[in-house]
Amino acid sequence: MKEIGLFLLVIALWTSAQVMLKWGLADFAGQRVDVRFFLRALSSWPVLTGTLLSAAGALLWLVVLSRFELSYSNLMVSFMYALIVVASAIFFKEHISALRWLGTFLIVLGVFLVSQTR
Repeated sequence: MKEIGLFLLVIALWTSAQVMLKWGLADFAGQRVDVRFFLRALSSWPVLTGTLLSAAGALLWLVVLSRFELSYSNLMVSFMYALIVVASAIFFKEHISALRWLGTFLIVLGVFLVSQTR
């Protein structure tokens, strides 16, 4: 059970990080990318929060990699991609096509199958 908790924590941190980063960068589309772009982005609290959540996830990822096979670990955290699709639809009102939903379902199915190999 601790194993699943560790993976879920990494997934939650990285998924939350992606949502925060996207939210914080909503007004940055089309802007020139230079040093000022990054300084302004990092002065946005959602971007800063997303960056810190991502870093926390990366630190926990070190623990995961020290305890589990790389192939197993990466397949397990790919569940994050399915959660990001759901979060995109809920928080950003993105249209998710039927084909994307099918792909999302296949990711979830794949993670379930991989989880059975441990």
